[in-house]
Formats: sequence, structure tokens, C-alpha cells
Amino acid sequence: MFGQREAGRHNYSVRAVSYGYTAEGDFAFRAEATEALQLTTADSFTSTGTVQIFDADGNLIATICARSTATRFE
Repeated sequence: MFGQREAGRHNYSVRAVSYGYTAEGDFAFRAEATEALQLTTADSFTSTGTVQIFDADGNLIATICARSTATRFE
């Protein structure tokens, strides 16, 4: 996972790559997630992003849009 601060107040970007394998251990797919995140308070954020899924040959097979909110709790 890679994250960095972006221009503007409380703006960040995050990128993560994950890999999937079959039950036999063969490579099946790669998923790349990118997210734009904005801190809304010291204890919460909102974000939007996409996940692109590529098959074992590197072909894009799906793109998924995402939106999230989070609040810290104890």
C-alpha cells in the first residue's frame, strides 16, 4: 500500500495492489485500488475510489467504483 499527501487541506491519496490465486496456487488475477481521501474531522474521513481487476494475462476484466466514510471509535 502506498499513500501520500495531496494538494489542499487534509487531502490524501492511497494505492494498493493485491493478487489472487487459485486453490492450486496458480496466479489468477491482480487488483489495483486507488482512493482519494479527505479528512473531515480529526476522527473521520470520506473517500472515493476505483478498483481495477486484471486477469492473469493482464487484461482488464472489471472496474468497480467505491465511496466510503469512516469514524474512529473506541
